[in-house]
Amino acid sequence: MDSSARGIEGRKIPKRIPRVLSEAKMQRLLTQADPAEVNSLRDKTVCEMLYATGLRVSELSRLKIDEIDFEKETLRCYGKGKKERVVPVGQVALDYVRLYLQQREAVKLGVLTPSPMPTRKRAGRPTAIITEQAANSPYLFPNTKGEALSPAQLLLIVKHVAAQADIEENVSPHVLRHSFATHLLAHGADLRVIQELLGHSQITTTEIYTQVSDMRLREAYKRAHPRA
Repeated sequence: MDSSARGIEGRKIPKRIPRVLSEAKMQRLLTQADPAEVNSLRDKTVCEMLYATGLRVSELSRLKIDEIDFEKETLRCYGKGKKERVVPVGQVALDYVRLYLQQREAVKLGVLTPSPMPTRKRAGRPTAIITEQAANSPYLFPNTKGEALSPAQLLLIVKHVAAQADIEENVSPHVLRHSFATHLLAHGADLRVIQELLGHSQITTTEIYTQVSDMRLREAYKRAHPRA
């Protein structure tokens, strides 16, 4: 390395502003599902949980039923480096979790006949088939074998719901996590609180959301001010 270049700091690459959905589009996405239909209820619950908690898709994938405290309205999850944190869960999301678990309980009790396995594998999002293995799985979102749905499968579920809502943006579980944080900040949540909820080890990682809020503030100003 040229000695003349020593001590000169490299140019900082600006952090990429995260993609988020507006609150109106988020509301549209969450009102697509039909709670009476098995596939739809599972898909609705996945999206509600992602937006209500800000969990990483890998964290939701591994989430077990006994890690949800319905009385305290919280859940325990394990983030990067297996670091444990407790996250509050909104009442609406918990109501859908209860409905979803009631379907599984009905299969366990024999009130509902286990769904038959498909004759062939279908492309697209995983079908919410409640087999005996799925009904008895410790995971909140299991596959037909009772194993945890993978992050890739959860991604397909989110994309399916977004397509139903006619949302043009490329929606993913991470976009719902970004939307969770951005909307909290817009409604006055402290940045340190958001850091804890997201499981960020450094506050600088969380500060990216202030850029989103500042950008939207400027856009609102330009739209509304007569001399902007």
